[in-house]
Amino acid sequence: MDLSPLFLAVFLGLRHGADPEHIAVVDGLTRLRPSPWNGALFALGHGLMVLLLAIGLGEVLAPLEDAAGWLLLILGGLTLVKLGRVSPQFHFSLPAWVETGPFRLGTAFTPLLLGGVFGVALDTAGQLAAAGTASHVSPWVLGGIFTLMMLAIEGPDGYWAARTQSQALTGDGRARKASFLLGILVVIYSFGLGILDLTNQDLGGFETPLGLALVAVLLGLRYWSRRPV
Repeated sequence: MDLSPLFLAVFLGLRHGADPEHIAVVDGLTRLRPSPWNGALFALGHGLMVLLLAIGLGEVLAPLEDAAGWLLLILGGLTLVKLGRVSPQFHFSLPAWVETGPFRLGTAFTPLLLGGVFGVALDTAGQLAAAGTASHVSPWVLGGIFTLMMLAIEGPDGYWAARTQSQALTGDGRARKASFLLGILVVIYSFGLGILDLTNQDLGGFETPLGLALVAVLLGLRYWSRRPV
């Protein structure tokens, strides 16, 4: 049995789990919708969308391909507003309808839906579909492996992001500083990656190192925030 398609699904899942866009979205979501399940739900939504594309729904969903860039910009803006509320150096405010109206932007950012929008990645779906066709492996199997690998990274990331935010609300000054620095990183990554997406710029070989660097910094700040003063 040819195992190369299975290894490809594992590799693609792990690479996407450490994607800087995904990490920024999961951590940004935690500020808008605090929940330890944000990362897991985002990974499930992303994996499901990639699977749907792999089995032939690409033409129907392709118009959503540019939505990720706009969502990153909106998420970065909302995160910046959240930071402005907890820092005396910044003063930002949103119209009342954004936060209290029936179409609250923060509420609209559900992790499952966002994962689906970011899953409109025709290159990844195409690789899985081609691998499945060449080896007669079911796309459902490859899609399942892909999703599990994403869950292995983004599930714990979402859980620890929620823990950090909880500590920032109830903990000491170190936890609040760590939360603020994490928010700054989310804003920088969200705006930067959003602009690159909308201008069709490709990070190429820098995408995975940037994602791993972001994961390392996030883990370091979270560990630092948990240490006693």
